[in-house]
Amino acid sequence: MNEAAQITEVRAYQHGSEFPVGISTGMVECPDGGYIATNAPNRAELVSLLLSAFHANSKVRLQVYKSKEWSSTSGPTHCMIRAVRLYK
Repeated sequence: MNEAAQITEVRAYQHGSEFPVGISTGMVECPDGGYIATNAPNRAELVSLLLSAFHANSKVRLQVYKSKEWSSTSGPTHCMIRAVRLYK
């Protein structure tokens, strides 16, 4: 898990694609944040928590799969999110 930090960016794409979230993780494998997979069984709940935290400027910790990387550029930037923890 990353240290508790605020979400700096959320992205949404058409056609049910991944849901990337920008947050400083401090992890080499995914320094820019995490993403929710299109087929995540708890996708709606995770998206809801992340959007709530983003709008409330709450701190978040992400538990991620470091081996399931997503790239928005030439290298890995985000890891698949397993769980979300919110903090005040």
